[in-house]
Amino acid sequence: MKKIILFASIFACLFTACEDDDNDVKIQNGDFQPKSEAVILYEGSYGQNNSDLSEFHKGVISADVYYQANGKYLGDTGNDILEVGDSYYIAVNGSNSVVKIDDDTYKEQARQVVNQPRYLASDGKYLYVSTYESKVLKLSLADLSVVAEAKTGAYTEGLAIEGDYLLAANSGWGGGNTVSVINLKSFETVQEIEVPYNPTSLMATGKGTILVKTTAYTADYSSAVSTISSIDVKSQFAVSTVAEASHMTLSADGNYVYFANCMPNYTAYTYQTSFFKYDLGKKEVSKDPVFANDSISTMLSGISLYLFSVNPKNGEIFIGTSDYLTNSALYVTDKKGNSWVRYSDAGGVNASKALFD
Repeated sequence: MKKIILFASIFACLFTACEDDDNDVKIQNGDFQPKSEAVILYEGSYGQNNSDLSEFHKGVISADVYYQANGKYLGDTGNDILEVGDSYYIAVNGSNSVVKIDDDTYKEQARQVVNQPRYLASDGKYLYVSTYESKVLKLSLADLSVVAEAKTGAYTEGLAIEGDYLLAANSGWGGGNTVSVINLKSFETVQEIEVPYNPTSLMATGKGTILVKTTAYTADYSSAVSTISSIDVKSQFAVSTVAEASHMTLSADGNYVYFANCMPNYTAYTYQTSFFKYDLGKKEVSKDPVFANDSISTMLSGISLYLFSVNPKNGEIFIGTSDYLTNSALYVTDKKGNSWVRYSDAGGVNASKALFD
């Protein structure tokens, strides 16, 4: 993994020069104004303790809103965020913390020490946190106190809930190939599912399946290929291959998964990024494109993709870039992908998650 980080950093240094560093907003056709209300988590630079949140309101981005409310940054590497009730919950990996803040004022409400927290999930009753200590924690939503823990595989990453089960991806730092199945009632691991190596991200589809992303690197770390598999919870956790993709997000109506495949070439210092739809009902790749306007796909074909989210209320698509050194750029398109806005500064380095009001 250290080699991967090194290659990514070298690549980022060279790629940065290609980014347009102006501070204007470019609007296609001059008429599209995003209507989304969102909060964006950016990880910050590793080891710099500058992870924070930006607020997206009426097409305007306000940076460091947590800092403004609390006089300090979230910490080092904010890895995940979710909203439950009137609070945001954030896993701050490098600072060994899980943080609870008010979703209106951004004031900190609670902070719990958790060694290397990674990803979060919630059933509305408790907060679940994956860790690199081969366990998932069950925390109180009120004060973040630890209620219980379940044993998992090594270097647990993404979490997802389907029915009575919490699934946890065990990356094994690249060498793992299992997903742990935790019974939410007993909070015990009841099964280990074999998947391709290096599972990191999980996403519940709302249709009885959970998608898992796995990533394989070449021997010399010059490139990587990510694969999406489906775990059918209702069919004894059967696993099937779906597509090659590096990012995934549900469409606003929940009938499609939007996939993005960002393939790095660390030798040529380029990215090749493509987008496509997957029909959850037909269980096949749709012929309809994510973006109706082909120029949007062309514009995004060379970006280093880091954030990919759809607003479930209005279908607007948020796309964030990263060079690991400078503040992320943010693209927002309308639901059908006809028009777009580009913001040269999303607020911070490595913008990775967006939550919508």
